Amino acid sequence: MENFSYVPYLLNVGSDCERDIKDSLKFDLDRRVYHYGGQFGYPFESASRAVRVKAGIKQLLRGVAAKNISLSGSDKIICSAYFSVGSELEKLGFSVSQAPWLASKKTLGKELFSLISGIQNVLSFGQAKDILASAFFEKVKQFRAAYENFVIAQDFKACVLAYDMPFFERETVKLFKKLGKPSAVFLHGLPGRYNDKDDNRADYLFVWGEQIKRNYVKAGVNADKIFVTGRPSVPPSKAIVTGKKGRALVLTKAMGGAQHSSGTVLSDRGNCLLYLQMAKSALLEIGITAADLRLHPSESAAWYENQLGTDFFTINKNSLSESLEKASFVIGPASTVFLEAMSAGVNYFIFEPSTNGLDLLNYPLVNPFDGSDKRVPVFSTESELVGAIRSNSCPDSSFFCDYIQNQFDISVAKILFK
Repeated sequence: MENFSYVPYLLNVGSDCERDIKDSLKFDLDRRVYHYGGQFGYPFESASRAVRVKAGIKQLLRGVAAKNISLSGSDKIICSAYFSVGSELEKLGFSVSQAPWLASKKTLGKELFSLISGIQNVLSFGQAKDILASAFFEKVKQFRAAYENFVIAQDFKACVLAYDMPFFERETVKLFKKLGKPSAVFLHGLPGRYNDKDDNRADYLFVWGEQIKRNYVKAGVNADKIFVTGRPSVPPSKAIVTGKKGRALVLTKAMGGAQHSSGTVLSDRGNCLLYLQMAKSALLEIGITAADLRLHPSESAAWYENQLGTDFFTINKNSLSESLEKASFVIGPASTVFLEAMSAGVNYFIFEPSTNGLDLLNYPLVNPFDGSDKRVPVFSTESELVGAIRSNSCPDSSFFCDYIQNQFDISVAKILFK
């Protein structure tokens, strides 16, 4: 039977121009369908008027909070990458500017600022019918023209983005390709999925380690466009301290609010709770009667507390570094926190219940969370998890430099962005 799916259907109807605009809007169209339910901190279909008003005020204050980005200097680059990538590029002699969709009216001028604000308003509060309206498409066309004029006038040489799925990022990649200017995505984590579409729209992809590059190549991405840079300001892996005093820290297995471009995957949000119940059962078996729970930033603390109670799990609201400092060990799914824990010398038990290579949320497990790297143990049942905790099973730290290069080096940008 054909695999019917609403958003992919929408993307394939209409004129060439309409299809191209809808391609840029896929992430936001997905949100209208999939970013729902109380498990999210701010679900799009929120019934709470207070939440919507709060979000509305935040949008109205954008003009006050927006940044006056510098437009001076030569070899200018638009950079929205995470961490200190922008400052590292400045060390190479580039003049780095913040993303225009976060900039002020003073920086952009009245017309472009107004168009960006209007689009952001619809993407934040409009329904699918508003996004798909001809009036909105016309606004996107006007934005494209004004944005192109801005990039040409400022003579930006390249762009380095945190990702390539949301609207403004996709539009930026398309514009820079049109103008023959290089574009890049600087990966900001250890991927939980690989395909040949997402993170592959720009000309170049910067990743933290050689194994991440190999994973993308295996997924169909051209090896010649991928460059290993490491990550700014990350310490090497410390020796894992076993028997460390502190509380067990358990991470949630969070659902996504949009689909990846490789296909539609439907998840059972009940399995977010099942994951924690299984972790709790394992901890109780070894005599641990309480644990800290760390949520993904997209999730709702109230939902988890209402579903699970507070007798076993206490939601941890500290920073990640503080949480790891106080943790005796971590139980978690596929997550960049795995590398963060290794950097801090805290043992991280990868717990990924799966069937036929699919995890609890129906996604394929990927390296190193699929057990393919023998240096990184993965536990798929409660009994395996119990045995691992009792025996203090630890990853072989030699894996670490394969996923995060020892020294950060993005000097290749001087060649790519010349």
